[in-house]
Amino acid sequence: MTEFTVFQQKISAFLPEIEVRFQESLAKHTSFRIGGEAEVMAFPKNREELSEILKVSALLDCKPAILGAGTNVLAPDNGLPGLIICLKDCLGGMEQLDETHIRVAAGVTMTRAAVFAANLGLSGLEFAHGIPGSVGGGVYMNAGAYGGEICQVAESVDVMDMAGNLTTYTNEQMCFSYRHSILEDVGGIVVSAVFSLVACPPDEIKAKMKELMGVE
Repeated sequence: MTEFTVFQQKISAFLPEIEVRFQESLAKHTSFRIGGEAEVMAFPKNREELSEILKVSALLDCKPAILGAGTNVLAPDNGLPGLIICLKDCLGGMEQLDETHIRVAAGVTMTRAAVFAANLGLSGLEFAHGIPGSVGGGVYMNAGAYGGEICQVAESVDVMDMAGNLTTYTNEQMCFSYRHSILEDVGGIVVSAVFSLVACPPDEIKAKMKELMGVE
């Protein structure tokens, strides 16, 4: 019988309804398929569960590590103590808000967001089609490619702080700069983003994507 650590016992007691795994292999959740075991890995299914996990983490004086799609993450072979929150299957969904705006949840891949916008006839996210990883990670570090950047299209960002509270940041408040946002300084988890785009025929948008990707 496995002997649980004190921290694992506390997490189990405080989060009985949320999926948590002990000694979970990080290699299973990273694109490079490397990494040892996480002492505790939590898998929230929605923003409410995420908030609950963060509140318990604060109560236990634990600063959790956040794992999104796991793209280009170099997880240590000797594993990680404490708590890792895996958001890969948590923050999903996309919706059109009006003629030129869409809201995309942080767990959606950049590629899916770009295709969703293209199918709606909305231009501006073509550059994101070739960027690996999730929208949350892309917003967090102001991802860019082919001359485009998240800061050019992100109108607002819903952010959950490490105490589980939700706040909406404007583009200006995000303090975007080259591969950087204010979240790298103050912390927080991107929950979703609203993108301001421009109407354009879908065929033209998709042709632009192929051109950027070098596809004939």
